[in-house]
Amino acid sequence: MSSIVPGPQKKLEQEIDAARSGEKPLSAGDLNPSAPQHAGLTGLDDWPSTLRATVESDYERTTALTTNRRKTADRFVPALIKSLTELVDDIETALQATKPGLFGKNTPADPPSPDLAELLS
Repeated sequence: MSSIVPGPQKKLEQEIDAARSGEKPLSAGDLNPSAPQHAGLTGLDDWPSTLRATVESDYERTTALTTNRRKTADRFVPALIKSLTELVDDIETALQATKPGLFGKNTPADPPSPDLAELLS
């Protein structure tokens, strides 16, 4: 007795039909077996929200680029720019809180020590 094994095209059609009926979720790997497998990001729950948003946006953009979906990758660029801007603002705020005057007016510098003044003259 021989078994009939469906060819690659028939197998793909079966996968798509199963996904349409809700029996099985369809992934990009089902449509293109040579495409890299999509692995989700984990361990970002305790990260600050702006850093997490930046990493997730860049991850989605990079994943789209590696699977040759340029238009999809382009859609993630505005979100990436927005989250990077927010991240830089958060970093600046944190630095301002710890080091006032770092980005604003400089505080008057202490006069050089007599030894340093003698060396410079």
